[in-house]
Amino acid sequence: MWPYSAPVRAAMPDSPRMPSKNVLISLCVTMINEVRNRFGGLMRKLLLISFAVVAGFMMRTCPATAQSAVDLCNRGNVDDVIAGCSTAIKQKPNSQNVWIAYHNRGSAWSTKGDYDKAIADFDQALRLNPNLASSYSNRGRAWAMKGAYDRAIPDMSASIRLNPTDAVAYRNRGTVWHYKGDEDKAIADYSESIRLDPKNTMTYSDRSTAWLGKAD
Repeated sequence: MWPYSAPVRAAMPDSPRMPSKNVLISLCVTMINEVRNRFGGLMRKLLLISFAVVAGFMMRTCPATAQSAVDLCNRGNVDDVIAGCSTAIKQKPNSQNVWIAYHNRGSAWSTKGDYDKAIADFDQALRLNPNLASSYSNRGRAWAMKGAYDRAIPDMSASIRLNPTDAVAYRNRGTVWHYKGDEDKAIADYSESIRLDPKNTMTYSDRSTAWLGKAD
């Protein structure tokens, strides 16, 4: 089990947002009243029928359209995060906070098991924000899942250096040390992870495994 470090959940402030359903309903009522006041006879009937069709479509699709790309990038399911972040990156490639979209999309790719795409996105996030501890941690996790332990450790160490209170980074690095056969370093990292997050029972189990490996 390789847990993730905390995701980034901030919105890009200069990204566009779609109107809410309440706003769309208010707009519909206003436009219907305008048609009734300005037109009569057959023209009014045709306009109202046409508008009713369009308004119905807008209301049916509102749950999807009212949620902006940034909203999906921040809070959607895995596929929504990938789609939302990709749209946000395309719409605002020069946003000062576009690194958030790269980080969140990288985490989503990692969840889907596409570690190469995850690493590429974390690379971009770190190029734009080299102090992003969670991107180092999650890129290290992706390297570990590929079996590239010697590349995982420097990333996890960088994450710990930037955020020494991240219990997840210590646990993941401990697991890498365990797979490399260095049980002393694994136990040390697990112990620090437990100190930071004493309620995580899985880390106690991991440390027990390392103790058993050391006994062998």
